[in-house]
Amino acid sequence: MMMADGTYQLPSYVVANAFLNIKFPGQEEAKISKSRGTAIWVEEYLKSFDPDPLRYYLTAIAPETQRAAFDVDEFINRNNTELIGTFGNFVNRTMTFTHRYLDGKVPATGRREQIDQKQLAACRQSADKTADLLDAFHFKAALTEVMSLARQANAYFDAKQPWVQRKTDLAQCGTTMNVCLQTIKTLTTIIAPFLPFSADKCLAQLNIDRSVLAWDQAKVELPAGHPLGKPQVLFQKLDAAELFED
Repeated sequence: MMMADGTYQLPSYVVANAFLNIKFPGQEEAKISKSRGTAIWVEEYLKSFDPDPLRYYLTAIAPETQRAAFDVDEFINRNNTELIGTFGNFVNRTMTFTHRYLDGKVPATGRREQIDQKQLAACRQSADKTADLLDAFHFKAALTEVMSLARQANAYFDAKQPWVQRKTDLAQCGTTMNVCLQTIKTLTTIIAPFLPFSADKCLAQLNIDRSVLAWDQAKVELPAGHPLGKPQVLFQKLDAAELFED
């Protein structure tokens, strides 16, 4: 009918998912049902909890190619281990360290070694790959790419050991933290489509405005001497008792 009318632009790419079931602790997987009460009511959830962990998990398990289940235990575990333990941990340790030992400002670039260049290259590549995946509607894969960069950032921090460098080579310590802060800037942009509220918290900590969320800014570095905002916790730990206390 639309083709016969001749005035409609037909869809060129149809994005469709399979069904999403639900699994509560100690129970079998079941269909989401309002009448049976097998659901998590978003309105009630948002009265006590931040939306981003829920957005994160729903994207991570989206039934893009086959049926999936919202597993409450897994939701809590991924919030506590991935959002807090990986993404939040990197942002917090970087911001806290910079404020404590480097005057709360972006340090000078200094002499970047191969490991530093590799980390910055990973930021650029991750921004490009995430953009391509989003354009292709592969949201799960795009989110996986973002978290892969966050994991690599933690590995970089551990390998460079800035807590040792600050005592033995302060200039190299500054270079390390400069790279870490550039990584947070990239992460802030590429995580924004998934976790917009957390991205806003990162913007406040970096002391930059929302214009940086424009994708072409993802690979633009923060200038040396740029003052940073105060560190803040990105994510709160969850447990089943709090989620289902009623």
